Formats: sequence, structure tokens, C-alpha cells
Amino acid sequence: MRHEQLKKDNPGDNISFDIKDVSIKNICRGNVASDSKNDPTKEAASFNAMVILNHTSQIYAPFSIGT
Repeated sequence: MRHEQLKKDNPGDNISFDIKDVSIKNICRGNVASDSKNDPTKEAASFNAMVILNHTSQIYAPFSIGT
């Protein structure tokens, strides 16, 4: 799906985009993008995580559970 435009993303989808005048060297995995002037990112009150126990093999990044 690389370089393919999507109308909708779903949980587990990895979405990327380019930002004019921002080097890929200045962006790290886990960074969050938002409109800092009109709608800044807010701290999460809580979040849900999936913990994988007793997996039959090694887990490498990126790892996702298929649907």
C-alpha cells in the first residue's frame, strides 16, 4: 500500500506523510503531528494497550495483529 491514497484508515494501519521543509532526520517514531496553533495535541487521560504473552516466536518491529 506504499504511496497509495486512502479514504479511510483503520486500527493497525501505518500512515505516513511528508511535511514541507521538515527533514526525516528530525522526525522519530512515536512523534505526533497536530495544528499547534488552532488545535494542539493534548495529553491523553488514558489509553488501552495489547500485551502479547507466550508468543510462539520472536516479535520484531513493526508487529501488528492481522484482522
